[in-house]
Amino acid sequence: MRKFLLLVLAGAIVIGLYTYVTPKLFQHETKPSLKDIRLATSTNGNPHPNNLSSVEQTILNVISNKCKRELLLKGELFNLSKTDILTDLPLDVLNSHDFLPVKKGGFYEPENCEPLTRTVIIIPYRNREKHLKIIINNLHRILQRQQLKYGIFVIELSLPTTFNIGVLMNMGFLLANNISEYDCFVFHDVDLIPLDDRIAYHCDVSPKHMSAFNTKYAKVNIAKALPYSAYVGGVISLRGVDYKKLNGFSNAYFGWGGTDDDIEIRAKAAMIPFKRENQNIGRYYALPHQRDSNNTENLFKGSLLKSSRKRYLNEGLNTVEKCCKRVSIVYRDLYVHVTVSCDENIVMNQLLNL
Repeated sequence: MRKFLLLVLAGAIVIGLYTYVTPKLFQHETKPSLKDIRLATSTNGNPHPNNLSSVEQTILNVISNKCKRELLLKGELFNLSKTDILTDLPLDVLNSHDFLPVKKGGFYEPENCEPLTRTVIIIPYRNREKHLKIIINNLHRILQRQQLKYGIFVIELSLPTTFNIGVLMNMGFLLANNISEYDCFVFHDVDLIPLDDRIAYHCDVSPKHMSAFNTKYAKVNIAKALPYSAYVGGVISLRGVDYKKLNGFSNAYFGWGGTDDDIEIRAKAAMIPFKRENQNIGRYYALPHQRDSNNTENLFKGSLLKSSRKRYLNEGLNTVEKCCKRVSIVYRDLYVHVTVSCDENIVMNQLLNL
């Protein structure tokens, strides 16, 4: 009986608050904001940032119809043991077609609620067709579960130019911004498959290293699963405003190595260092592959990294269009495929003139 009376009392309080707050909210012709609710519930007409009760927050959520990300998340995606993920798995084990239809070009947004954020995935690419199919399918599945409005851009560097991840990331950022507005930019290696759908594909106030556990390195040391503490390679996320503060990636690294270390230095120089995802959630399976013949090791990465902090504001996102251009853009069924060309000599001359 006592529990029943308490429930009745709680219900009366909720109804009373709803009756008091709602009329003031609906005095607005447009959908009320968080500020509107705080104004409606303040005592002197000034908004108070901390006076929003849980009931008022519930009303705001109902009115704004925000998507509820947690309702669709399941955690582990493939039910693999620690032993499984340290072996080379058949590709069909990691493939997935469990996602809703998307628009031409791979664009998607939830139909029945307001998406939590607008995210774009940028994937640097060359000659990895099997890997690309797997990562694209898995990304659609996880991004839809997280109730995001999103797009996926695959950026390819035309031959014979030596592979350059930084150039592709910068061009992808500019092209994605030209096509739509995004809140969050995720830069994603083509061979890293997320193992947990709780990995947040939206941006925090700081740049984030999402791939905190990488099976490529876990085979060497499962406790660390990363090559060194400052490593931010694999998958990272940044807000657009932060990417601009870093001046994007460096364009200087042709071939393998140096690009990820450079952007980590840029982030520290800009005083927005990377945070790392929880290792129990930010888990990725690295698809095994041979290094591309056109992606030889960059022998100058050591000297380039030494000068990174000095030159980061003068070379990167703000200079990439002087040395690179878009060759083609194709709206495929599941992603946008962009091909770009780049003149390595112009990039090197830019560095000499800094």
